[in-house]
Amino acid sequence: MMLFLPYRPDIGLDQLPFVTILVCLVCLLIYVDQVSNEDKVIAASQEYCQQDKPLMFKLVLESSVGKSDEAACTSVLGYIHTAEDKQLAISQIAYSGDVITGYSKKKSEYYISATLSDQYGAFAILVPPYTTQRLWYEPASWNWKTMISASFAHDSWMHLLGNLFFFFAFAAAVEMIIGHMRFSIVVISLALGTHVFYSLAMLGVENAPPTVGLSGVVMGMMAMFAFFLPAGRIRCLVFFIEFNIPAWLLLGGYVGWNVFELLLDEGQSSINFVTHISGAVIGFTIGMILFRKRRREIAAMVKAQ
Repeated sequence: MMLFLPYRPDIGLDQLPFVTILVCLVCLLIYVDQVSNEDKVIAASQEYCQQDKPLMFKLVLESSVGKSDEAACTSVLGYIHTAEDKQLAISQIAYSGDVITGYSKKKSEYYISATLSDQYGAFAILVPPYTTQRLWYEPASWNWKTMISASFAHDSWMHLLGNLFFFFAFAAAVEMIIGHMRFSIVVISLALGTHVFYSLAMLGVENAPPTVGLSGVVMGMMAMFAFFLPAGRIRCLVFFIEFNIPAWLLLGGYVGWNVFELLLDEGQSSINFVTHISGAVIGFTIGMILFRKRRREIAAMVKAQ
């Protein structure tokens, strides 16, 4: 249940924000595909692990996770399946696992690696790759394509719907102010820029987590809206009671909260505070550099009303 939800600016829109709507539809369709793919992966994994397995594989599972049941099978092979480097993941399991009874440490590692390689090879034929993994952004990759795809992918329905409500509340007005084409370029620029900042922040961090979500772009749109209409009111539901909150106050509150949480975060949160903060900075900077004239025009129009 959302206790705080900005849902639209308290201004009229004289055109249809079709790029904003298109972005929302793309995010929705991609997530539906992600959910469908995850169901297929789970079903195929269970089907594979329900089959009888060689004794050595059962010993390997016992060495790795202390059990040799279906859950252990799906856990170990699923871990390898989502790893960027499959062979490295297998080697890590072999190195960290307990020694198989009757074998030396060196031989135990060899048999664990060989067995897992054989079993994962058969597993990978049956189980499709994760769509989400193909879409997410690995900060060490600097891959511009996944910088964009990760922005349109999400990890839960709540994540998706929360981002889309916030996005539409601010992006629709920004699109009307700067035009459809420039708005499209800004969306892509925010997707790229926020992930560049995330990669910079993760330099030297081992096993930095991949990221998905439109949040960085959303924060950029909040910042651009506040740049153009700092006193513009945003209709928000707080415990289902409607309030009109000035854009500058809403932006300041969110940026301040993200900075505070980032300073306290010790890698436990699943929220990517770096993309949030950098999105706000990039969005406001784009406004300052490219749209100061348009801001004066909007201010004159508001004053004349």
